[in-house]
Amino acid sequence: YEDTEKNDGTNANPGNSKQDVSDSATIIAAATTLNLGAGESLYVSYNQGFSPVDAGSSASIEPEESDVYEVGYRKSTAGGMFELIAFFNDYTQLIETCLEAGGCTGSTGSTTNKGAAEVKGIEFQYRVNDLFAAPQMKGSGASTSSTRYPLIISGMLQDSEYKGQNSSYVGNSIAYVPDFQLYTSLGMVTNNWDIYLGAKYHDDTFTDDLNTFRTGKAFIFDVSAGMDVPMNFGGIKKARLFANIDNLFDKTIVASQHNYGSRPNKPLTFMAGVKFDF
Repeated sequence: YEDTEKNDGTNANPGNSKQDVSDSATIIAAATTLNLGAGESLYVSYNQGFSPVDAGSSASIEPEESDVYEVGYRKSTAGGMFELIAFFNDYTQLIETCLEAGGCTGSTGSTTNKGAAEVKGIEFQYRVNDLFAAPQMKGSGASTSSTRYPLIISGMLQDSEYKGQNSSYVGNSIAYVPDFQLYTSLGMVTNNWDIYLGAKYHDDTFTDDLNTFRTGKAFIFDVSAGMDVPMNFGGIKKARLFANIDNLFDKTIVASQHNYGSRPNKPLTFMAGVKFDF
């Protein structure tokens, strides 16, 4: 159960129509899992979503409410796991907040009702603990190799649509909700150091309700590495050196489009440091 109350103004001079405006909702969630054996399972879940309206918005603005349904399959083994999930997010009322950080130049902090909307799709994840693991003979012990090559592949296919309230964009895609996302990572891991190469596909997506403008699309590569350094002085048990390179090939695309014009994605960025364990 969630109960909120908002006032626009100060205690001495509270907002008139926005004074003591309250929202309340009882939020329900339920889930169940069926164990199929051999590391396999099915699950079903239902969740209600509720997001209250901020204090700076008109009293007529309704809070965001949604119903989220999920059905999933999971399989886990000693060498990895696979997961496949189908989801459906049904918004009775979708809200959008004007933020300077998002490039909004209107009434900053105000919230707008977007009406009914839907987001549905599937997401998947595949993990392998060691891509190049040597095959194990029956009855033999675990592999004694000190080097592993973990692999991760995850992605999402989804579709979004405005369903009501404003006839000018009913049937259009919701802004900044991409149709496709993909991430993959391959690492080389030892007992003392590790290095990972990751690639994320940024799909193009509409940047406005009328679906007039789109962002760019590209694969962006990242590299991260770390090394443990044993220490035993001054209360420090261990140190870890790390380095990250974001956008390895300095790929530039339009990441957002708003009142201030086009904005690029994060450029080539290098960061390095050290962490201490006490």
